[in-house]
Amino acid sequence: MKAIRFISILIVGLLLINITYNSQFEVSLADGLSWFVLIFIGICLLIWTLVTDIKRYRFEKKVSSFGFTVLCLLIIAIVSLLEVKIQRVFNQTTLLKVFYDGDFNGVGIDFKKNGTYIFDNSSIGSSNYTYGTYQISGDSITLDRNKIGNVSGLKHLVIKPKSNPDSSKTDMYLFSINEKGDMLAHSLVFRITVDNRE
Repeated sequence: MKAIRFISILIVGLLLINITYNSQFEVSLADGLSWFVLIFIGICLLIWTLVTDIKRYRFEKKVSSFGFTVLCLLIIAIVSLLEVKIQRVFNQTTLLKVFYDGDFNGVGIDFKKNGTYIFDNSSIGSSNYTYGTYQISGDSITLDRNKIGNVSGLKHLVIKPKSNPDSSKTDMYLFSINEKGDMLAHSLVFRITVDNRE
């Protein structure tokens, strides 16, 4: 019975740690569902382990009786710390947020005030995240790379107004340009959704 509990705790714990760690790079509906199922199983394992260890302690009167409970709490601590670390990165103050809507998929860039960005390449039910750094000067933005996934022309970007065909107002967009400042043909045009520049 000890071996079954130990193996069960390790399997559930390692799966939870793996899914939580990878969620900073990729999330999907399947991952989310798996995470909640594993959390439920983990809670059941924790209760079973705690009850069993208490009974064992009453019989043996040894602190070592709570070994499996300590293992469960250690796994909970690791998962919690990973989640806090990931959320801290995502919740950094946004300077500028842009989005390209491709109907079934989309691309977003969250430029943080600390000079980092989170690139979100999403499709129905999933998102892939890439992290990097950028520099901004006025309306010009320079990324640390030119291509992320299947999206290219990202090295040099510029913020410019563009008429919105659905309304009479002019919205601000982010365009890809070359080193000379010319617009790149066939590149994505990002709509600015959050602008916290002064």
